[in-house]
Amino acid sequence: MNWNNIKGMIFDFDGTLADSMSMWENIGFEILDNNNISYPDDLINIITPLGSAGTAQYFQKLGLDMSIPEIINLWEKRAIYEYGRNIKFKKGAEILLMEAKKRNIKTCILSASSEDAINACLKNLGMLHYFDFVMTCDRAGMKKTEVEIYDYTAELLGVSKSETLFFDDNLQALQTGKKAGLKVVGVYDESSCQYKEEIRETADIYINSFEDLFRPNIVILDRKTLGKGIFLDIVNAEGNTEIYDITTPEQVEERIFDSEIIIANKVKLNETNLKNAKNLRLICVTATGYDNIDIEYCRKKGIAVCNVKGYSTSSVAQVTAATVLSLVTKIFSYRNFVNSGAYAKSGCQNMLEPIFNEISGKTWGIIGYGDIGKKVGEIAKALGCHVIYTRNSPDKNSCSFEYLCQNSDIITIHTPLTDKTRGLINNNAIKMMKDGVIVVNEARGAVTDEQAVAESVLSGKIGAFGCDVFSVEPMSENHPFNKIINMENVCLTPHMAWGALESRQRCVDEIAENIKAYMKGEKRNRIV
Repeated sequence: MNWNNIKGMIFDFDGTLADSMSMWENIGFEILDNNNISYPDDLINIITPLGSAGTAQYFQKLGLDMSIPEIINLWEKRAIYEYGRNIKFKKGAEILLMEAKKRNIKTCILSASSEDAINACLKNLGMLHYFDFVMTCDRAGMKKTEVEIYDYTAELLGVSKSETLFFDDNLQALQTGKKAGLKVVGVYDESSCQYKEEIRETADIYINSFEDLFRPNIVILDRKTLGKGIFLDIVNAEGNTEIYDITTPEQVEERIFDSEIIIANKVKLNETNLKNAKNLRLICVTATGYDNIDIEYCRKKGIAVCNVKGYSTSSVAQVTAATVLSLVTKIFSYRNFVNSGAYAKSGCQNMLEPIFNEISGKTWGIIGYGDIGKKVGEIAKALGCHVIYTRNSPDKNSCSFEYLCQNSDIITIHTPLTDKTRGLINNNAIKMMKDGVIVVNEARGAVTDEQAVAESVLSGKIGAFGCDVFSVEPMSENHPFNKIINMENVCLTPHMAWGALESRQRCVDEIAENIKAYMKGEKRNRIV
């Protein structure tokens, strides 16, 4: 819950703070039934905003042959008994009141019920000290369907209406409170469940329980990048979640303003858009790489950052191998030959141009030998390749970058983007490579000098090129790769290698575990 700019809270009582609506139903039904009076099915919602006198007048209209004082007295006598003994507060209500008191937020009750009955309940539960006063419709001489009662109550409370939350479970009361200029909080109650959707639409905030207010506000900024077919229930269970398919740079600041937890994949988060997110505690990156996050700013401001590791290893390795095999076998040329109708017209049973080679016996160089690099190495060995690799932290079996460039027939890239690896595959590196080398980048676009790569593909120095990542995503119209995009020895894919269904669901599950750990005060997959 965002406590900024909240100076006052006005609470309805029955069905909002107190779990008492069934008692009111029973009293009302009993009075009318005992006098053989017919009444509408939604009786409780009709009388809820009316107050004692208004309810008595309504009962007279239904045909109850009693005076208003008699009806009120009969009703209140039974209500005071129940309130003083059996009525309890809803779960989480006292926690909210304790927090409000700690923050010096003024609170009061505004109810259509009897003041004596409410006080009996508050005294019985030991809750009276939380409230500055109790206001009732009878005391104010107004109904909760009148704007003036909210003006009057806020004035007595001594707070601005724009800085006051009004909690109620009744649709009419919420509509009127909002019209009065209050920020309204719809509270679920079984008695008004048939109006739940209308209450949701009216309310600025909707809660099923007061405990919802203490669940963190979570915003997912780029749900679309996670693809279809995944289940977010495990994340939704951790907080009050707001989901956006795509968020533009101009929209970031507004969408994260009230958030305590941000979940993002590609959205860039830095001091410019984070500085006003005063409640922000945690950023969860739905990826292993986190170069889109201003880590130093987060560290300075005490904002935790988590990534996800290992979730996409099999998916990226699979796509890497598929890309390499498609380029080695020149499968696109053969597919296009058939699709164009040329094969049907050729008069020949087979077509064996362009010439392709077996992959077995070739040297496969792997730049970056973490989990993904090792998995790719296993596949390469299974295909009969000799595997060499470089690591940021060399081991006894790794080789130098120069040796890998000079000796590899196939080079696949899986290294993180750092200051050291930015532009690693540049003109100098390409000059060291074998003529006709196959290069596949599954790391980060900026690990390569994209202009140099494009020129080397056009010249034939790089014999075939595959890439799933780009320095700017999606590719711009003037991207260097637009010069080579239609070549049959080029395979460009839209940053999808990580995204097998199983991989994406693992990613979401891991994010939920990261949030759970953070909320328990534990560190899990923490970058900051």
